[in-house]
Amino acid sequence: MKKISVITPCYNSYDYLDECFDSLVNQTIGIENMEIIFVNDASTDNTAEKLNQYEALYPDSVIVIHLSENIKQGGARNVALQYVSGEYIVFIDSDDWVDLSYLETVYNIVKENDVDMLQIPFVHVREDGDSVTYTKTPAYWEGLYVMDDMESRKHFLTHQLFNCGAPNKLYRTEMVRQAGAQFLQGVAYEEPSFVYPLFFYAKRIYQLDAKLYFYRLHNTSTMSSYITKPGKLYDHPFVQLSIYKQIRSNPEFYSLYKDEIDYYFLFTFYVETLYFSKMGNLYLGYDFFLLMQNTVRNMVPNWAENPYTNSLLTKPKADALASLSKEYTEDEFLEFKKNLQ
Repeated sequence: MKKISVITPCYNSYDYLDECFDSLVNQTIGIENMEIIFVNDASTDNTAEKLNQYEALYPDSVIVIHLSENIKQGGARNVALQYVSGEYIVFIDSDDWVDLSYLETVYNIVKENDVDMLQIPFVHVREDGDSVTYTKTPAYWEGLYVMDDMESRKHFLTHQLFNCGAPNKLYRTEMVRQAGAQFLQGVAYEEPSFVYPLFFYAKRIYQLDAKLYFYRLHNTSTMSSYITKPGKLYDHPFVQLSIYKQIRSNPEFYSLYKDEIDYYFLFTFYVETLYFSKMGNLYLGYDFFLLMQNTVRNMVPNWAENPYTNSLLTKPKADALASLSKEYTEDEFLEFKKNLQ
């Protein structure tokens, strides 16, 4: 069995693939201990030819899957998950790269501490002409966190000890399969659909505050080019509603962690969507806003009684959530959205 399976979906990634690939095949853990699964998501440039070259160079460690139809990043990752044989899984986007010690560092930590999930911060790399800016996202805590009772898991679920991004983590393959974790396909903001359900299966998690994953910010990135299309913001609440329904359908999880699961839904489905619209200048229509309000009122009729909304939300976000209790005309909605803080 390989130590780590690396999953890299690719769509028109030709210009960036060599940097990504070089950072993988030269890992200090050794290429013989890795399985690199590339999924060519129906690229229209020379990505396919480049990937075939990689597979020819390292036939024992590189798997290339060519798709005839584009199914977006989430779908491509799902395809790759069917081929995984490694002990642990990581996702690395095709336009990003990692430090050469990345996999050896995280593998040693998870083995020494019997960890189910490990998270590292991103180093955001912004290219602007000849200048390159590196900004590491902050890690607010570091080390091992054990969820061995209900209270420790409740704290984890409500205090954002992990985010719901997929590439900045390492996952125990056995846990992923136990959870049946999959990405929603054909949408943006799909990563929480894979990550959040795992929070109910992981028992030992670890956060490492190290500069190991370099996330490229540019105008042609998957997220920036896709979510700015009209209506693509709506993918976010769709994903969060799908997650909520999935978790609610598990009577064991929902009976034990009802308040925590409801809180996550209230924040991500409703409050976060409002703020994504404001901060990203993304279109959020009046009719869709009313649909969001009605969805929350129907799904969580006692939303105002949730014990976490007042204690964990900042006042501006609590005020945004309180808009569920109000009826808005279209003009009033536009004014409300404009005044979000």
